[in-house]
Amino acid sequence: MTAPTISTLRHFAWIVAAGVALLWGTIIPLLHGHGFSPLPWALAALFSLWGAVFPRSLAPLYHVWMRIGEVLGWINSRLILGIIFFGLVTPMALVMKLRGRDSLRRRFAPDLTSYRLPSAPRPLSHMEKPY
Repeated sequence: MTAPTISTLRHFAWIVAAGVALLWGTIIPLLHGHGFSPLPWALAALFSLWGAVFPRSLAPLYHVWMRIGEVLGWINSRLILGIIFFGLVTPMALVMKLRGRDSLRRRFAPDLTSYRLPSAPRPLSHMEKPY
């Protein structure tokens, strides 16, 4: 991992401060019906000030945070992709197989000379407004 720049460390401090203020200072008290505590807001202000004045001292915390993010990203990508594949794609493929549908037209046809499907010609007007 490369060394973060001062700008990156300042942004990191501000993002963490905003997250603390938003999550623990606003959302959690609203969800649980508690009054607003000044502690998360003070912590957010302290972290913002720390990032503005001494951003280089946040580098070890930044590296730990990024390592945690990499591990969680590795786990989440496999978990989410596995759930999508086994929960969505596999059942769709099984249903299509049971119904005899072959969307990719992969069946062997010995009487064909080519499996290429010619495309239909488009009118020239389709390029006038491409978006």
